[in-house]
Amino acid sequence: VPLVIATGPGANARHSIGTTVFGGMIASTFLSLLVVPVIYIVVEFTRERLFGAGGDETPPSQSPSDTPV
Repeated sequence: VPLVIATGPGANARHSIGTTVFGGMIASTFLSLLVVPVIYIVVEFTRERLFGAGGDETPPSQSPSDTPV
């Protein structure tokens, strides 16, 4: 923020750098808040479609006669 509101000699260069950095940080914050969860949901949806639910199945039960002696 100090670079964005700079005054005095060389303020034009500081404004250019400060505006770019400040805008980039704001944009990256909002994009990461939106894009990261959406990509996670897409990856999980794709994984479940390709490999199945992965945990919803119940394991087969063993009867006492199937256990080794």
